[in-house]
Amino acid sequence: MIRETGFVMWPDCPYEPDLEVSLYATHFLLEAEKSGIALKEDSRRRLMRFLKKWAVSENADAAAYASLVLAQAGRVD
Repeated sequence: MIRETGFVMWPDCPYEPDLEVSLYATHFLLEAEKSGIALKEDSRRRLMRFLKKWAVSENADAAAYASLVLAQAGRVD
């Protein structure tokens, strides 16, 4: 994650992270990990924290997608 709140398109991007892009990027990284790409433990923790935050949001679409990715990652707590 570039920022604590999600991903941006470029490292020095002045815009706030985009929720949908951040969810897709998180999903992609976790799928890459399943395929054998190593993620740093700190990075994985940050991704899980991001997903857990959105899994309980009032944005139903974001909550559903974040919950799906958490379940696929084996984290249903």
